[in-house]
Amino acid sequence: MASKTVQISARISNEDAEFLSKLTINGAKTPSDKLRAIVTQTRKRSIEIQDYTGCYKLIQDLVLPMNETIRKHELDQAVHSEFITRFFEWLPDLVAFAVSSVPTKETETIKKELEAYEQGLADRVFRFFESVMQMGVGEKNDCYTPDIISKKMEPILNLSKIINSLQKQGR
Repeated sequence: MASKTVQISARISNEDAEFLSKLTINGAKTPSDKLRAIVTQTRKRSIEIQDYTGCYKLIQDLVLPMNETIRKHELDQAVHSEFITRFFEWLPDLVAFAVSSVPTKETETIKKELEAYEQGLADRVFRFFESVMQMGVGEKNDCYTPDIISKKMEPILNLSKIINSLQKQGR
């Protein structure tokens, strides 16, 4: 059974009207069709971001066009960047966790929830950091600029030595 519809009216700026006229959404042709599609997409997104899986898919859908563009250019130019590949694999997980796992209610366990949130973010950031560090093992790597990782890694390794020294001193 179809749900009852409600008629609404709205005034929008000329710029928004022009944008709406050029917008392509799932085959919607008229401004009314497009508005319904926008409302449906927005409702779906507000539900998706409430859990990790839905948020992960949403973020993947957002970065997919950029990733596809990069892959097309790489194919055309016969090049590849392992760094970019790893970045696009890592990003949806980080953002999905960051968005879907934020403690939203003040509860008796909020401190533990905040600690778990911090731990989850740290796990993801350092997993990516470790992945990039693995790329720095060799002199050259599979990136557009072969020495990009080793050049960027040098100051981090120096900082790591300082941190290690301070830890050994008990600071």
